[in-house]
Amino acid sequence: MEGKGNDGKGNIPERDLWETQQELWDNLDKQYRFIFDCCASDKNSKTDLHSQDFKSVKKEDIINMCCWMNPPFSKSFEMFEHFFKVVEGGVAIYRCDNMETKVWQEVILRNADWIFIPKGRVSYTPFETGNMRNGMGTRFPSALIGVNVPPPEDIEGKILFTKLNEANEMKWNKITLALIQGKSIDIKDILPVKDIVIKELKFIKENSTIVLRQLARLK
Repeated sequence: MEGKGNDGKGNIPERDLWETQQELWDNLDKQYRFIFDCCASDKNSKTDLHSQDFKSVKKEDIINMCCWMNPPFSKSFEMFEHFFKVVEGGVAIYRCDNMETKVWQEVILRNADWIFIPKGRVSYTPFETGNMRNGMGTRFPSALIGVNVPPPEDIEGKILFTKLNEANEMKWNKITLALIQGKSIDIKDILPVKDIVIKELKFIKENSTIVLRQLARLK
């Protein structure tokens, strides 16, 4: 990391250990209650459960876990490919000054449920050169990227892209997050979105016998 700062250019290995600004992560964690940090070491993990070799993590290893990912820049393509393959619900952060690149065009934009741009530049730590030491953010903007969870609720910013154009689909993602977090689901929350829930029956079977019993009453 020596000699490399947030104001640098390129997805190079020296930036792979950059950590997400703690204040931003804490605000997100209040909503999502993250359990698993996909790309972290023992020293910089945001959660108790984490992986230093995310590509070896299988879907069954992280069932019922809301996941967080700040991928190493030099391996962003393969990390996002695996994120969308195995994570049943979670949020990732990544630079968004390069949406013409393969990782955005072939992976993120094809698979994300929503993309949220926080207001202001996101800071990463450690700050090592120039004005970045003062926490003024990075040269590039960052995006939050979600799958099977609702967009951020208490963070200033704008949704740049979303597949959740229907109110019922937004409701379904909130139900999904509740299931991942182990919360009970009331029948009144299922009724408005029963068509979506029935289409997701396989997910429900794997995650909640309570909801499965409720589904039987909806058919």
